[in-house]
Amino acid sequence: MTEQEYFRRRRERAAHRRPTRRRPSLLFAVCTAGIVLLLAVVFFVSRSLVADKNEPPWVIAVDPGHGGKDLGAVGLIGEVELNYAVAESLCALLDADPDFIPVLTHTGEGGTPKERARTAARKKADLFLSIHGNSDGTGEARGFECYPELPGHGQHEESLRFAKLICKEMEPLCARMRGEGGIRYAYFDEADTKYFVEAYAAEGIEEPSFGVLEYTKCPAVLAEQCFVTNAEDVVFFASEEGIQAAADAYYQAIKAYFGR
Repeated sequence: MTEQEYFRRRRERAAHRRPTRRRPSLLFAVCTAGIVLLLAVVFFVSRSLVADKNEPPWVIAVDPGHGGKDLGAVGLIGEVELNYAVAESLCALLDADPDFIPVLTHTGEGGTPKERARTAARKKADLFLSIHGNSDGTGEARGFECYPELPGHGQHEESLRFAKLICKEMEPLCARMRGEGGIRYAYFDEADTKYFVEAYAAEGIEEPSFGVLEYTKCPAVLAEQCFVTNAEDVVFFASEEGIQAAADAYYQAIKAYFGR
């Protein structure tokens, strides 16, 4: 065997042993393309959701406390009428601002706290404000106070931030800011007895707070803007000027919450 023939046969055997490349199957290609498409959709949808959360218009749930057969506190004026008047004025201010979409949780019929919270959730509310009037058997108690979600519950930090902004706007209007600069907490025990606590003592409470605060899916505050049993509170807050001033205070706090 010649040298040339030896090397020729060696090259032929090497070529025979060389593995052939297989083309990927059609099914593999389709699956790969599908996975890539799915990941792309998830990425862009998640970016869209984040953008919607941080950009206007924001949906503001305005909750007039009580309604229907539930008249709330009755004093020199009816609480439910005052709550609804302020809520309507606030909605008018929000409606005129392109950054916000106001949503009333009810139009006079009231409904349970859970139903009103569900209305806010259906409208995808970014913020929830429940407007109330307080009462006292002696007629002497007066002033403003508001209740964020309890520490450790849901959206407590953002709820507290909103409450502090409300207090800042309300302070010039009120003769007295009750609690710690207007901030208080409330909870109910197993017997449905209501307890009030100041901010420094609110840590570690596991019991539920007001229903609207427990059921909402966004930062929420319940505001007791005045005592309907106190003549001085009623003279101002039940007047046309007082109703508009209270509504504007809430509106300014909402704007500040969103950096507007």
